[in-house]
Amino acid sequence: MRIAKPPRPRNAATNVGADYTPDELEFLHAIDRYKRKHRRPFPAWSEVLQVLLSLGYRKQVTPPPAIPAANAAAGEASWPKV
Repeated sequence: MRIAKPPRPRNAATNVGADYTPDELEFLHAIDRYKRKHRRPFPAWSEVLQVLLSLGYRKQVTPPPAIPAANAAAGEASWPKV
């Protein structure tokens, strides 16, 4: 017969001893608030993206790399060949 363990408190750390940065903690708390508010134990990726956007995340658009003039004339990119 198995002896039942007492339930773990809801706010118990699952990664005891982990050192999180302030940004990581902000994200973890925002996800936790979302899950509680919407009663979603496992939010979809689109919902996680909404939480990130609510925290101010924006994708940075970087310009494509320039093609060197010497290779541009030959129509070749400067990327390594695979």
